[in-house]
Amino acid sequence: MQGKVGDPAAAKTVIIVDGPCSLQANFKKTNDPWTTVYSEDFAGQVGAEWSSGRTDLTPIGVRRYLGQFGNETATLSLLDLPTHSGLRISLDVFVIRSWDGNGQPDPSGGIGGPDIWSAALRSEPPLLQTTFDNEYLPPLCDNHRQSYPDEYPHGNHVAQTGAAEINTLGYLYARAGSVGNAPADSVYRLQFTVAHSARSLLLDCSASGLETLSNESWGLDNVQIEAAAEAPPAPVPLIAHHPSPANGAAEVVPSLLRWEAGRTAAYHDVYFSASATITARAHIGRQTETVRAVPIALAAGRTYYWRVDEVEGDGTTTHVGEIWSFSTGASVQ
Repeated sequence: MQGKVGDPAAAKTVIIVDGPCSLQANFKKTNDPWTTVYSEDFAGQVGAEWSSGRTDLTPIGVRRYLGQFGNETATLSLLDLPTHSGLRISLDVFVIRSWDGNGQPDPSGGIGGPDIWSAALRSEPPLLQTTFDNEYLPPLCDNHRQSYPDEYPHGNHVAQTGAAEINTLGYLYARAGSVGNAPADSVYRLQFTVAHSARSLLLDCSASGLETLSNESWGLDNVQIEAAAEAPPAPVPLIAHHPSPANGAAEVVPSLLRWEAGRTAAYHDVYFSASATITARAHIGRQTETVRAVPIALAAGRTYYWRVDEVEGDGTTTHVGEIWSFSTGASVQ
């Protein structure tokens, strides 16, 4: 057992006080397969399991957290985990001051970013690699976009999309075109489930593309690691996946295009083109089904490209898909 967990089999109550009358309680279900093996809120001294013991206090709420960090990595190292087949990793990411998201040019002529944040188990593919943006005020907000909740380089969302808290920490930043300092921070509550059975864990959280620490920084809070006897199912991505024909398929003449839907998709915007550059002119319709007839008569010896963008129920939030391709053979008969 590591961290600050008493009885991992017992119901757990977390109490957060944010004022004289604010109370939040989370109770662990009795049939919950997850057992908490590590929990840290950084209220006290940081343990040796962290690569850095640096902490700071938020200007509002005086919340102690791990950080501030810049273009660096904070690593959690756990040993002697109980026997398990899956992990659930939960954490809060504090995104502080003027993060620039995907790095679009701004009216002043500068280009900030991309400001990338990632989390990964050591030597494994990232659990998340994305960008965040805190430029929510005009004129910069007109040009600033972030990847989250998508993976970078996908996603084209307005600043602070998906944040659990917006401008609650008390950090200020002097924005172009504004009078005085304006609030600039956001909190993202992230959770990942992953198949894992090793007795040790190295969790790397890092950022790149940031400016000076007084300008762009980040921190961590409420880190929790839970273990389960059974491996969790693979998470469904936000974007369309598992295309048919398969991406890069050769000598095929499909009559239908099929795919599996992203986890929040209500609608699918389908694009089809004979060019690898897919523009708005390639859009062939919005639909609810995950199958679409090939819209043209296919020619022999050609490569065709298609993409499916997943649209949420609001009809606006869009998760841009990958560009897939297939090639026909010498005959299309």
